[in-house]
Amino acid sequence: MISRILKAISKGDEPNEAVRKRIKIRILIILGLLVLIFVLLAGSWYWKNHRSLTKYSVKGNREVSEARIIELTQTKKGIRLNTVSSAKINKRLKKNPFIESAIVKAELPGTLVIEVKEREPVARLEGAVTGMIDGKGFGMPVKTQTVYDLPIISGIKKSDFDSSWGVIKNPVIKQVARELFKLKTKVPAAYHLISEIRQQDDQSVMIYTFDGAVPVLARASNLAVNTVVLKNFWNQVVKVTGKDRFAYIDVRQDGVIATKEHEGK
Repeated sequence: MISRILKAISKGDEPNEAVRKRIKIRILIILGLLVLIFVLLAGSWYWKNHRSLTKYSVKGNREVSEARIIELTQTKKGIRLNTVSSAKINKRLKKNPFIESAIVKAELPGTLVIEVKEREPVARLEGAVTGMIDGKGFGMPVKTQTVYDLPIISGIKKSDFDSSWGVIKNPVIKQVARELFKLKTKVPAAYHLISEIRQQDDQSVMIYTFDGAVPVLARASNLAVNTVVLKNFWNQVVKVTGKDRFAYIDVRQDGVIATKEHEGK
């Protein structure tokens, strides 16, 4: 094809003059389009890679303030967007004990979008360490931004955590946190029956009910299921006979409720 064009252009006879002109015009048009495309691509690349950070868009935060999140990114307005590392910012954000995960992206012309997912506490921690814990067993300090209606896990020792907040080392408390998350998300009425939980041994915990602080023996491994059983027993029996009648309730066996009543009641 190229050889034909060259031959046609190189011929000096008059009849091919019109053909040569058309071919030259087409070649010039093609070259012009290629130059235009190159200019547009180069301009687009330059525009994208030389845009400056002009504003932040922070989403999903409740406990951690917008100002604190922006501070954690370690970025400043005026820097080029293409120098922002989403992975590094994500890592910095997750150093805050309240931030579970984050999505960071740059949006043209100059916005850094930061969408965080904060940890959802399922209980307060009381003892040598005071704080809160989420459904994965991750501890965090107490904050006052939001009012939470949470049961208490008492008797927490310093050895249950490392020097800083993070996943609790105590396997029983970690299991309790997981079970409380199940209750809170699936059966909130049973979740709110619990006022306090205290570890008894490597398997058992003592629950104190929100109404009347009745002691309830339970196992950490089946806490969620048997708290639902307890809730049904509470509605059908305890509310009828009176909570003061029971010295304690035992729900350690799946689906089986044992009780000890106060003498003379």
